[in-house]
Amino acid sequence: MGSCGYLASDHPTRLGSVCGHKYSRILFIPDAVYLGGASSHTSIISVQLRILGLWPPSFN
Repeated sequence: MGSCGYLASDHPTRLGSVCGHKYSRILFIPDAVYLGGASSHTSIISVQLRILGLWPPSFN
């Protein structure tokens, strides 16, 4: 779980290989929608943790 997040922060395109295609699609799309890729590493991590239920909703 943790290694998946760290790798995603550096190589978002590799997330599918590490976490599975379902996760890469779920994380990649919201990343572009919510933050417009302005801070891809932070957005992917936050969205990933939110899906896992580990990220505070108030953070957004």
